[in-house]
Amino acid sequence: MTRKRHRIELTRRELFQVWGALGTLAAFGVFSLWWHEKQHEGPPTVAVREDLRVPLASLEKGKLYVFSSVLNSPEAVKFTVQRQSAESIQVAFASCRRCYRKGSSARGNEVICGHCNDSMRVTGIDEKLSTAKDCTRIRLPYSMEQGDLVVYKRTIREQFERWFLRVLEEK
Repeated sequence: MTRKRHRIELTRRELFQVWGALGTLAAFGVFSLWWHEKQHEGPPTVAVREDLRVPLASLEKGKLYVFSSVLNSPEAVKFTVQRQSAESIQVAFASCRRCYRKGSSARGNEVICGHCNDSMRVTGIDEKLSTAKDCTRIRLPYSMEQGDLVVYKRTIREQFERWFLRVLEEK
């Protein structure tokens, strides 16, 4: 017993409508992906040549600011500033000792580890750090001068050499 195949015949107008619907769905899908990525996009990185000076009034509560500073090497060291409250400001390296080579990324107001792809916490003020590589961002000392947050390039260099130089020397 043979089965007779039925072929669907579409007119040009119907074919145009089908392709139009498929094109609209594809465009909507691409737009949705773009919009989703845009919502999770991190803040832009601002290059700093010398000491970082930021007026305290310009730091919005909860917003993550990313800065980079070129030390002695051609490679730039990234660090973040985030105002937690009126009195609390967090300044830390943008990478942990585990993900430094792979890099980190900022997503919204969080910094994501390039090694494990999780949000990284910042060390506490009096927290004792181990020498082992872990997924913790290291806090940077800063000072307040005449209503400005100041992070000295010398401090960035010293802390980088203390915590990351061994990581860079390892293969």
